[in-house]
Amino acid sequence: MLGFGALGCVSAPASTTRPDEPKAPVAAPTSEERAGIEAAIADYLHGIAEPDRARLERAFVSEHATMVRAVRDGSGVIEVSTFKDMGAVLDEWGAREDPPRGAVDSEILSIEVIDGRLALVSLRYWNTVYDALILARLEDRWAIVAKAYTDQ
Repeated sequence: MLGFGALGCVSAPASTTRPDEPKAPVAAPTSEERAGIEAAIADYLHGIAEPDRARLERAFVSEHATMVRAVRDGSGVIEVSTFKDMGAVLDEWGAREDPPRGAVDSEILSIEVIDGRLALVSLRYWNTVYDALILARLEDRWAIVAKAYTDQ
């Protein structure tokens, strides 16, 4: 389980890399990396569920982030949509009067860190929605720069 309360998430196994060893370009996160990544994901999920625009802003780099949706329409055809203005998306999520509270019932399926600067995270929530998130290591935090999702 993740270390951020009642989200009920599961995280990737701990890294076995020692601080004095060179890191592989792609590796499981260190405990420090995992904590920062999990904090961003907690802000994302709680920001949707509460709704809390400030937490969503902390979770995303809204001025640069994008989102891609690949979902089936009523006839089963997969439709792909792109959202390039995450600020507008976060405004919408943060203003919901009936937010999707089930978002905090989630599971992190995997976390990989690339060269200590990017993280690839797969996440399941609502038992039917799957996110593929890319987070960047900023000066003060990890934050989502790209989100792609699909549903079952």
